[in-house]
Amino acid sequence: MTNGNLARHLDHLRSSGPPFFTDRSVSEALGQPPKVFLGDIVDLVNAGDAVCPQPGFYILAEEGITGLDADPRKWVHAYMGFLGIRYRMSHLCAAADFYGASHQAIMSTHIVVPQDIPDICTKYAKIFFLRQHPRMFAKVNRDPWLAHRKNGLIVASPELTLFDLVDFARSRSSETWLIGQITKDMGELVKPDRLKELAKCFPACIVRRLGYFLDLAELPPQADALRGFLSPKMRYIRLNPRVLEIPKLHPKYNVDERWKIIINDEIEYDI
Repeated sequence: MTNGNLARHLDHLRSSGPPFFTDRSVSEALGQPPKVFLGDIVDLVNAGDAVCPQPGFYILAEEGITGLDADPRKWVHAYMGFLGIRYRMSHLCAAADFYGASHQAIMSTHIVVPQDIPDICTKYAKIFFLRQHPRMFAKVNRDPWLAHRKNGLIVASPELTLFDLVDFARSRSSETWLIGQITKDMGELVKPDRLKELAKCFPACIVRRLGYFLDLAELPPQADALRGFLSPKMRYIRLNPRVLEIPKLHPKYNVDERWKIIINDEIEYDI
């Protein structure tokens, strides 16, 4: 690296953080226009000492691992701010990292956003951007359904985390058994009154599936909070929406009469 000032600045970021930088932040720190140091930054990326997920944003590699394989909690908030896109960390990551379902081996980060963003996947890190319809996103991505962490991360509340798990069941990262396990693990953190209020924002099919998972996890106060969304005119729906076939009268398929759900998938809890 020919720019000594840049080298010293990056060494400072490595030792004291944060482990990322932008063209603008470096320009302000060095008092130089980007054209002076961009060549050195390209060399840095080519050498594997930094990763550039979007032009102008760079993640510094940590010792022994590449930039994107570093803990995404250290740079996700800054990255979303750089893109100018609202978000929340949710789904499996929030359940495992923030709400105690830590026995689940989570090797991916799930970020809910109101628009399409390409996933970021490397050998050790997977950052999935789950698109939620903008109107739905605007309804739920606000206080009191969000928790703000000291490092700036915006995380879904326990109530919203469970709804996200069920809502994104169509995703390959939301297996039915895992939704059931996490509901059981963190269900007691869910406040029934908050769950009832949040349920008004979601389609009835999502509310009913979550109600079934809460019943299965033996959490009556939380499950009963959703019973007001039941209707005698409800049609049966599949527990796993990705299993399209519903074999009529098949002996291995059970039915939950309270939530009018066809149990077309198996759920086994870890001890």
